[in-house]
Amino acid sequence: MARYLVRQALDLEEGDTAACLRTLEEAWRTASTRSLRSSISRQYYEAMARSAAAQAMKTAEAKGWNRLAVSTFLESSSHTRAETDALREAVSRHLRASGAACDVILLEIDREQAAEVSEGRWPTELQENLARKGIDGLVLGCTDEEISLRLGEARTGQTTVLSGGRSLEAIQGRPELPIWEEIDVLIPRNEASSFSVAVWTSQKEYHTGNELEVHFRASRDCHVYLVDVQTSGGMYLLFPNSYQANAVVEGGKEYVIPGPNDEFAIQVDGPSGWEGLKIIATE
Repeated sequence: MARYLVRQALDLEEGDTAACLRTLEEAWRTASTRSLRSSISRQYYEAMARSAAAQAMKTAEAKGWNRLAVSTFLESSSHTRAETDALREAVSRHLRASGAACDVILLEIDREQAAEVSEGRWPTELQENLARKGIDGLVLGCTDEEISLRLGEARTGQTTVLSGGRSLEAIQGRPELPIWEEIDVLIPRNEASSFSVAVWTSQKEYHTGNELEVHFRASRDCHVYLVDVQTSGGMYLLFPNSYQANAVVEGGKEYVIPGPNDEFAIQVDGPSGWEGLKIIATE
């Protein structure tokens, strides 16, 4: 089954990268051996890198850029530095193989600055430094349970998503929840979004009786809705709620549920299993 899905994914890759990644994810999930999973993982991240490189070069050519830098890829608890370096190298390799006139270089920048640019907030010092080097754009990567490859335009200070998907390791052991699949169909990932939103928990794993904290942040002012897909398959709206009734959030500000002044707690109960969070952000 897994090998059949891989062949199907490779047929899809040129025309529909998002469908290719979803099919490779399903192949990875059904693979019976570690070596097969490793092979699928390489193809998954290679497809992501190829798509990001194609989108970045398309923008560079349309805007007449002279120099494009493949910059800092931020690792996380879900990915090692070696893994993020490999993904970065793949993006760089595909950019150089494109044959475009734009000069492609590697440029490591301060990690805090990289995080700011990924969220659409450009430090003035960085923009001035890039202007001196003649760099028109930066390709950056954020790797966690969600992987996002992004393009920052140095002159305008805009950041857009090039490609992305779920970390394969983050979904290991995930059961098939019909309600989650329905949510993915009804509210699919917007690969062309002009801004980003992130959601995370204070711990990677919880046990019955633990108290849960959920954090989220959007890169610009927007409306946010946060849904908890429970292990039972049911859904619960975490935000907005009785204490945080306004769905409008400020760009760059971190929010936490429950908030520091909220008079409630979220306690983990059964049944045990995989629980998911779906965040929806809209202007």
